[in-house]
Amino acid sequence: MTSRLLDTMNARRVVILPVDHGMALGEVDGLENPVAVALRFASESPIDGTLCSVPVARRLRRHGFPEDALTIVTLDSALHGSDGSIAQVPVCTAETAAQVGCDAVKVLMAWEERLESRVATLKVVADAVAQGQKEGLPVIVEPVAAGGIQRVDAAELERRELEAARIAVEVGADVLKTRIWDTSRFARFVEHCPVPVVALGGGLSGGSRGVLDSVKRGLDMGLSGFFLGRNVWQRPEDEALQLMNEICASVHSAGVPTRAVLDGAGGQKVKTGKH
Repeated sequence: MTSRLLDTMNARRVVILPVDHGMALGEVDGLENPVAVALRFASESPIDGTLCSVPVARRLRRHGFPEDALTIVTLDSALHGSDGSIAQVPVCTAETAAQVGCDAVKVLMAWEERLESRVATLKVVADAVAQGQKEGLPVIVEPVAAGGIQRVDAAELERRELEAARIAVEVGADVLKTRIWDTSRFARFVEHCPVPVVALGGGLSGGSRGVLDSVKRGLDMGLSGFFLGRNVWQRPEDEALQLMNEICASVHSAGVPTRAVLDGAGGQKVKTGKH
């Protein structure tokens, strides 16, 4: 599949600004006007694009969002239960995203231990992949451990998310969006993953230096990009813009990572991508 998103990721690592949090979390501090947030960062920092809902994508087009910036649409709302469970509700289709001129779609993959939950989640992901392939839109899958995770240690969370990530690749994900794990297991997964792996930013935490250090670790591991929202735009405006500019400078100056894949004909490991 060729697309503006994948073509861009073949040329450089990317920085995407998510403003889709209201679909799952409702009112979010700092995101009272997601259109204004996306327009501000697009005009004052070299971000590569934004992740948003279809209604926000339509408003961005009307208000002059740069035509060369990528627009990625979230297909589902992820409703969070007090017990750590996540219910995924499809709210739009890849066809609708294509109609408004978007470049890719994103779907969550809430991975619990309960079989019935995994079955329902896998169906949502498989349907999204099928829709994306039909419309010629890359599908970004975001594996997230869910369900009673308050009592689960970090190693089990990582195992569960990497299990889901591998399944997502087998189902047909074009890009994986994951949290960064500072482990050799995660580094090996990224090295051998046949599709680009990008990092999710998570909630506001620590200072700007900590965010930059996390980006540096992700670059060293071979990640192809970073989706950074709350950990940037929930900071004071001047600090947020300075941080985003520093992130973009670091990410865009890094070479495109190579990915090791197996050549089905000869069984040899070959490298994709370029430096």
